[in-house]
Amino acid sequence: MGRPKDAAPKFFIHPKNVDVNDLSEIVFRGVADGWPIPEYQWYHNGIPLSGETNDRLVLGTVWPGDEGKYWVIAKNANGETRSDVAQLTLDREDNADLSEALDFEGASFASSSRFKWVLQTEETSDGEDALLVTGLPDWGGAVVYAELKTRLKGPGELTFKAKVEGDFQIFRAFIGESSIWDTGQVTVRDKEIDWTDYKLVIPEGRHTVSFLFLQGPKNDGLDSSLWLDEMKFKSSELPNPATKLVLAAVADGKFTLSFDAVPGRTYQLQRSKNLVEWKTDHEVKPDNVAATVEVRMDSEQTSQFFRLKSH
Repeated sequence: MGRPKDAAPKFFIHPKNVDVNDLSEIVFRGVADGWPIPEYQWYHNGIPLSGETNDRLVLGTVWPGDEGKYWVIAKNANGETRSDVAQLTLDREDNADLSEALDFEGASFASSSRFKWVLQTEETSDGEDALLVTGLPDWGGAVVYAELKTRLKGPGELTFKAKVEGDFQIFRAFIGESSIWDTGQVTVRDKEIDWTDYKLVIPEGRHTVSFLFLQGPKNDGLDSSLWLDEMKFKSSELPNPATKLVLAAVADGKFTLSFDAVPGRTYQLQRSKNLVEWKTDHEVKPDNVAATVEVRMDSEQTSQFFRLKSH
């Protein structure tokens, strides 16, 4: 069998538009042939996604910031090509009662549509309101549970209070991927608890936090119930240090600026003509401490000002 013929990448599978209305993960796929075997880089609204260099892009629970346009570029020594652009749309209804009941202003929560998490005032830890889930089906062998999720940007600490009533049930709260049957982080099995303080340490970066509640055998008894209240997140991220831009090179109508970066953090290079109105010129997410950005000179403007912001 001979060596394949050199060829630039050509897509034969393109990512497709996706509408999301639940908590399920989604998968974009873009596959190209060509020789040498192409390398991939996924983009979201024009920004390269760090570490997403396979022919599949997997997104867990989708949040408002995930909406937009996605595509992948395939590249080899003979050229590069871009896939079709796929639109990700979030159709899940926002329920403001969730954050209100938890006293977590500004947070975005999503719950499974099968079981309702309800704001109520009869049982609370703060004397105002709390979030309740109850009335789940009796245990019959099928694994069904109520699910509540949020996404937080670490590092920091999430604290909350929980109360459980019932004889047989499982309550779990965890970061990232896990299951109702796992242990660790926050796990309460087959016992009642009065209002109790819990905490989860959130690592650096964006992480999904899940709260699961499963009903065990009722044995002709009452429904098990879970209440959550007084949820707070305290960030431990250090303030961004002042970032100094250094002119590193000038050539061919362009100049290169260098700066010290925090790997994985997103930086915006902003340009101004008058130090009043600023526009984003570039957005970069460096993988290394030493970072550079290349800027084309504006021949019509003698004075230009640049600044760097990060988030």
